[in-house]
Amino acid sequence: MRVLALILFAATVSAQNRSTPLVILPNAADTKTGCLQLREKRANGVNYGEICAADALATSPVWKWPSADGTAGQSLLTSGAGVLSFGTPAGISVLDSLVTMTAGITTGNATLTAHGFFPILSGNPAQTLNGVGDWVTVPGTGDVVGPGSATNSNLAAFDGTTGKLIKDSGKAYPAGTIVGTTDSQTLTTKTLTVPILGYYTVATLPAAGTAGRIAAVTDALTAGSCTSGGGAELALCRDSGSVWASLGGGGSGATSVAGLTDFKMTRVSGANMYVYGGTVVQGKERFTIPDQPACTIVSAGADAVRTWFANGTFVMGTNTATPTCPGWTMQTGITEYPDGSWPIQYYPVGSTANEWNATGGEDQRSLFHGQQAAPGVGLAATDNPTTGVRVLSVDTATTPQFTSGVVDASGSCTVGQEYHRTDTSETWKCPTTNTWVKQGKATASSKFWLTAATCSGTSATLNWNTIATLAPAAACTAGTTNTGLIRGLAAFSNSEISQMQVDVALPSDWTGAIDLRFKWQTSAITGSVVWQATTVCIANGEVNDAAWNTPPSTVTDAALGTTLWSNDAPITGLTTTGCAAGELMHLKIFRDPAHASDDLAATADLLGVEVTTRRAQ
Repeated sequence: MRVLALILFAATVSAQNRSTPLVILPNAADTKTGCLQLREKRANGVNYGEICAADALATSPVWKWPSADGTAGQSLLTSGAGVLSFGTPAGISVLDSLVTMTAGITTGNATLTAHGFFPILSGNPAQTLNGVGDWVTVPGTGDVVGPGSATNSNLAAFDGTTGKLIKDSGKAYPAGTIVGTTDSQTLTTKTLTVPILGYYTVATLPAAGTAGRIAAVTDALTAGSCTSGGGAELALCRDSGSVWASLGGGGSGATSVAGLTDFKMTRVSGANMYVYGGTVVQGKERFTIPDQPACTIVSAGADAVRTWFANGTFVMGTNTATPTCPGWTMQTGITEYPDGSWPIQYYPVGSTANEWNATGGEDQRSLFHGQQAAPGVGLAATDNPTTGVRVLSVDTATTPQFTSGVVDASGSCTVGQEYHRTDTSETWKCPTTNTWVKQGKATASSKFWLTAATCSGTSATLNWNTIATLAPAAACTAGTTNTGLIRGLAAFSNSEISQMQVDVALPSDWTGAIDLRFKWQTSAITGSVVWQATTVCIANGEVNDAAWNTPPSTVTDAALGTTLWSNDAPITGLTTTGCAAGELMHLKIFRDPAHASDDLAATADLLGVEVTTRRAQ
């Protein structure tokens, strides 16, 4: 580096012995500090060099110049106390004077701009700096570049495709002898890749836990299930990850139902079950279901699982869990096998929610199940082609169906049923649906007419008993076309209760059923009247003063839309509680306009009542 040393000469302003320093003040605008200008030769122009004070000085330093010039390459140095001298700064070698300092020096290292120490960076990570100070690409030589650090004794691996970059493989250098591809070595305590094949007896079968392992089990007593029970001399067992499952005997086939795969359930993972398909024959029908390799279970808690076959359906049942197994019908609320079902597999309660029990299930399969039933005397059989179920039922054509009680037969019935009243030895049959017919005695109906009123000219008289305050009005009415037609009637008011009574002697062979039919007319064309009737019976030796049966029997009948048309209003099965054959029956009929269904705004004119009784023959 070339250093320019500036030598300042003091100008003599006054006498040579003057000691006062020369003071150069800032300009009048105070925009420039005091400066000393040194002009070039006039022949060369008007350029100059200028030395100026700093805009703000912390102190007023005084520099004393060296007494003599320095050597080439030296710099002007300060002692820190104002004494200047020529010398070389500590730690910096003197560079060749031909090296030129340029912009870009920031850290002393290579930068993107030339600074005199290193060439500009090339930006290519594949280049290196050669001996003459140039960035060059070194031809491929197989040299590798590795990481800054690695795990001791780990194997190295190539990183990328250049063949030069290496990385830590993460695999430790194997202990013991390294086996080459052409070497022969006995495998001892070595593990094969899945599936894992091992040679065991049941007593030494390792704990389940690694799915894919296969064990050749040679324990003749227990190899059948890989865990317990009788078996073949050789069995193959598969580790599902949670339980060893038998794959059958060593070429001899299954020796029991437990060795078959039909409907077998094998746990694949916590929530996944492999359910084998199979075929069931019920009666004359075959029912088949395919394998289901992905049956899952979802439950708020652990639950037991049961599978069975019933009525042509393969069912998977739990108490609260909701398994999903295509082809199988799901049922909840199951805590035991249903009656009549064919049990297949039972998986006990698991220890983890939403997972099949890790300990495996209990085989409930049997080689045979059920019996074929044939109908006997008085029975009929029907085979269901959908379910394969044979249904036995009573042959109603040859065998009566009996029920019994201490009251008369009533209510619904099916054809062929018979009913026996045990206290009277009376019998009823059901010849048609919901119709009971009493047997042993034939019955015949008896009808008679009770006229409401009698006319004599225009004078009418009621034919029934009445009480003074509630009696309907007796009236006579004649025809308009046939003026010679005269009728007596009882006018039941629409503003107050009207009633009348009549006495009927029940015959000694009366069977207990009485019907009424009201014949009436009205001047109104709309509205309905409610006819009501009640009874009370007096037996021989009783006081003729008993209370009416309640509630009364009723019939609601609407006006027919034309004035004075004849209306029929029947009451079937009049209430006759307390009545018996041979007794005296008091019959009361009445109208109460306050009844909720009675909205006829006119009198209801009663012509008479037809009474039907039934008598035993």
